[in-house]
Amino acid sequence: MCRPCWIARANAQSLAFWCTYHPTQVSRDSFLERLQILRDAGVRFSVGVVGAREHFGEIEAMRTALPADEYLWINALDPRPPDYYTEDEVAFLTAIDPHFPFNAAPPESLGAACRAGSLSISVDGAGNVRPCHFLGTSLGNLYDGTFQPRRMSCSNRRCDCFIGYIHRTDLPVAAQFAQGTVERIWAN
Repeated sequence: MCRPCWIARANAQSLAFWCTYHPTQVSRDSFLERLQILRDAGVRFSVGVVGAREHFGEIEAMRTALPADEYLWINALDPRPPDYYTEDEVAFLTAIDPHFPFNAAPPESLGAACRAGSLSISVDGAGNVRPCHFLGTSLGNLYDGTFQPRRMSCSNRRCDCFIGYIHRTDLPVAAQFAQGTVERIWAN
C-alpha cells in the first residue's frame, strides 16, 4: 500500500484504481481511510476482496462500511479445492456480489475480445505498461514514450479475476458495464 499524498496532485479524470482489500495485510480502518482520500480527490476506483472463508466476517464488515452505492466485487479463492464453497456460502457471497457465481466458474477466455490495452492498462512503478495485470505483453513504457495502446484479444486460457474480465466484451457483466449499470465502479 502506497502513501496517497501524491493523489491530490494527479489528474483525477485520467486516474482510476482497483482497490483490493486483504485483511491479513492492512486493517479495515486504514483501507477505508485510503478509500476516503480517493473519494475526496474525485478519483475513480473499485473495491474488491478475495472470497476466502476465513475472511467472510471481514467481507461482510467491508460491505457494511462502504456506501450502499459502491459495488464490492468478490473474487473466488484461487486456487481452491473442488467444492470449496457450500451452497450457503455461494448464496452469502452472491448477496454481496451478484457476479460472484460467474467469477467462481468463468468460461474460457483465450481469444476473447477485451478492452484491456486500449481502454484499460496496468502500469508498474517503473512505468512499464501491460494491457492487463494478468498478461505479460508489453505495450511500452510511460516514461520513455514507447507506450502505445492497442486493442487485443485475451491470451490467457482463463480470466477469473474481476479486474480482468470486466473488460471482456463478450460477457454479461461487460455488457452491463457498457450500458452503465456497473458504471458506479468507475464513478465513485
